[in-house]
This record gives sequence, C-alpha cells and structure tokens, in this order.
Amino acid sequence: MKINKLLAAAICCFFATSYWTFGQDVNQDYIINQEDHKIYGTIKKSFDFNKANSIPFITNEGIKTRYTPNDIKGFGLANGRQFKSRHLPEKEEEGFVFFKLY
Repeated sequence: MKINKLLAAAICCFFATSYWTFGQDVNQDYIINQEDHKIYGTIKKSFDFNKANSIPFITNEGIKTRYTPNDIKGFGLANGRQFKSRHLPEKEEEGFVFFKLY
C-alpha cells in the first residue's frame, strides 16, 4: 500500500515539474522576431495597444528593448490578445503598424 502511494506521489511530482518546465510560457507575453521565433518576457501594459507605435519589452533574461512594427512580426499578451505587424501603403511615414488579431 505504501509503495502505491509513493508511486502516485512520484507521478504527480513528475507531471507538476513537467508542466512548470514546459508549460510556463503559455501565459506569458511574447514577441515574434523577424525569424519567426517567439521570445517570451513581459510587455509593459500602461498604454493603449490599439494605437501603439512601439512596445516596451523585457525578456525573461532581463534585457529591455523597445520594438516598433518595423522591428518585429508581431506580439502576444498573456491574456490571449495577439497583434501582427502589417504594412500600410497609405502611411508612408510609418510604413508598418500593429493590427490586433483578437
């Protein structure tokens, strides 16, 4: 009986550790760089994303960068909202802007 409980506890620990190791990026902000790689970190949310010309981003390693739509292909927020960089020919001075997907 003790072996079954010990085995069950070990399995629970394994799955909890696996979730923490591999599933932790699910609820994080991220950017998508020009090479289509997601880089996880934190996007400061103290401004209107619908009108943002740039976003402040801090990687999980602590590197701070400000990205414009020309710099990245898009970004996503921990709450599920996603934004993509799109070219607007009528906005020659800006070139690219962030569009909210959902």
